[in-house]
Amino acid sequence: MYKKVLLLLIAFVIVFSGCDNKRIPSGLEYIGTNAKGYKEYKNEKDGSILVYIPAGSFSMGSNDDETEKPVHPVCLDGYFISKYEITFEQYDRFCEAIGEATGRSKPKDAGCGRGHNPSRYEVADEQFDRFCEALGEATGRSKPKDAGWGRGKRPVINVSWHDALAYCKWAGLSLPTEAQWEKASRGGENYEYSGSNDLSSVGWYDYNSGKKTHPVGQKNANGYGLYDMSGNVGEWCADWYDGRYYKSSPKNDPKGPSVRSDRVIRGGCWSHYCGACRCAYRDAIVPGYSSYRLGFRPCRTLK
Repeated sequence: MYKKVLLLLIAFVIVFSGCDNKRIPSGLEYIGTNAKGYKEYKNEKDGSILVYIPAGSFSMGSNDDETEKPVHPVCLDGYFISKYEITFEQYDRFCEAIGEATGRSKPKDAGCGRGHNPSRYEVADEQFDRFCEALGEATGRSKPKDAGWGRGKRPVINVSWHDALAYCKWAGLSLPTEAQWEKASRGGENYEYSGSNDLSSVGWYDYNSGKKTHPVGQKNANGYGLYDMSGNVGEWCADWYDGRYYKSSPKNDPKGPSVRSDRVIRGGCWSHYCGACRCAYRDAIVPGYSSYRLGFRPCRTLK
């Protein structure tokens, strides 16, 4: 009897640990508590380690720039966010998986030539080839270039907002809202940068990067146990950008303004000066843009 009760209690703790008494979403596996005391989960689809950020309020913005004013309270539900920026290793697997899932590689011609020779179901080879090429352009799932710096554990670069969103959807995740990103970056602390007032200890920027990205997780973590939220690569957020949004944004779970021309970018990157790597710094660009300065880090809500 006691053994059954104990097993039920253990199961209850595992299911509800660290998630504001709400059930852990499917596809996440609890793996333990990090050095900062926050729960971590593994996303089964892409292997991302997600840190659970508890529900609560924080002060968003700063008085350093007009687009960051006013400093205002924001209240968010609990959510998960990736411990690291998405790496080339992960994004390359995504590209390969999408290719396998769609099966749109050009078929072999058995040595008979292509052109007007019929393919399966009497579709000419040249027609099917055009279809493959068009689908590749539409999905944009070719592996992005790495600028010669290497792939592996370096953060993926040369991805647009649309590329980042496609990855998130495939992995069962989402891009963070600007508010979710800033709360995570601040780490429950009151530092200028994510985890410290000394940027060199927590981030790669123009002074110490050697003009390139670096493998994720090499600098110190912030108060939530998250890495590289200041510097290394700028990170796409879900929101449209409006420089005056804070003056009228809602207190509870703000999701950005209605449609604008640019999407929000946060965190600064390897080529930025220290001011652009502050937790409060806001940047934006058109969602179709990609650059060797831009990457992303996904999140997930409890819903």
